[in-house]
Amino acid sequence: MYLGGTLAARTARPLHAVLVESLNSTQALLQRLEAGVTVPRDQQREIIRLLYVATRHQVKALIATLECDGLE
Repeated sequence: MYLGGTLAARTARPLHAVLVESLNSTQALLQRLEAGVTVPRDQQREIIRLLYVATRHQVKALIATLECDGLE
């Protein structure tokens, strides 16, 4: 919930914990995609490819964010 442009930190989980959980989940998705995905129609291959690329970028962004100093 946003209040005046900042997250209400008192009730929110620590950002670091949310980022770590998200990174773990995103890495698991990436590993599953890398293991191979079967789609019934060729048109769906592009959707899965876009998901794969976005997931790779998300992993990189999460790792970079976790390396930021003073993140709260």
